[in-house]
Amino acid sequence: MQSLPKAIVESIRENVLDIIRKAKAPKPNIRKNERECARNLKDNKAIVILKANKCNAIVVTNTSNYDTKIRTMLTDTTYPH
Repeated sequence: MQSLPKAIVESIRENVLDIIRKAKAPKPNIRKNERECARNLKDNKAIVILKANKCNAIVVTNTSNYDTKIRTMLTDTTYPH
């Protein structure tokens, strides 16, 4: 594009912008109530949502339990860091 004349570059840029503006957003793949539920879970400070070590599983745990477990792991001297 650097070797093309400015007029052609501007024309291409305008065409691309026009295509982007006219493009329709894809339909959501989840229903509205599912999206609201996911948002509520994400915003809930009483729980922690983590990706599990294996598979595509997730773990939902109480925040205070999670904090306690992490602090215990960090202060445990059984295994060297």
